[in-house]
Amino acid sequence: MRTKRLQKVVVNTTITFFVIAMVAVAAVPAPQKEHTAYAHTVGTGSSIRNIDNYQIAFQSIPTSASAGQNTSLHFSILENNAYVNNAHVALQIKEKESGKIVEQVPYKLYEFSDITIPYTFQNNTDYEIKLLARMSDDGGNQKYLTNPMVVDFDIPVRQTTIVPINDFIITAVPFAAALAGGIVFMLKRAR
Repeated sequence: MRTKRLQKVVVNTTITFFVIAMVAVAAVPAPQKEHTAYAHTVGTGSSIRNIDNYQIAFQSIPTSASAGQNTSLHFSILENNAYVNNAHVALQIKEKESGKIVEQVPYKLYEFSDITIPYTFQNNTDYEIKLLARMSDDGGNQKYLTNPMVVDFDIPVRQTTIVPINDFIITAVPFAAALAGGIVFMLKRAR
């Protein structure tokens, strides 16, 4: 009697585990290869600097960058919370500790000031990203046309050990099935 009751509890627990696991897997969004920003970067997870009437936001995707991994560097330049049109933007990336400049992106005209620059960091260290922006305001403010606006952002690049969801599922589901099968086998054998 006691064995049947224990067996029923184990079977119910196993079924509950599988239902929860399937719901959890279905709730995880599918990974996307390309991260394109179509809206302001200003928001959760972004670093924001204020210069005069401008707000400059920076966010990296993925947020925890790792050496050898493709990283998208997203910037938004806003003036009084509105897009800045026709911004000429350059970028400089340097290792913070050594001061060595590892990348320079020349000035490029961006029609809208939501900017995405792809980059792959080579080392796991701290980097400084320097954004240089030249822009003219239709209202006649030429301050940042001749002398660029310079904004610095720090980005730590560390070794990350994130297991992709597909690899997790491929490993976890057979393990869970084997575990459940082993428990059922042991309970039947105990009878």
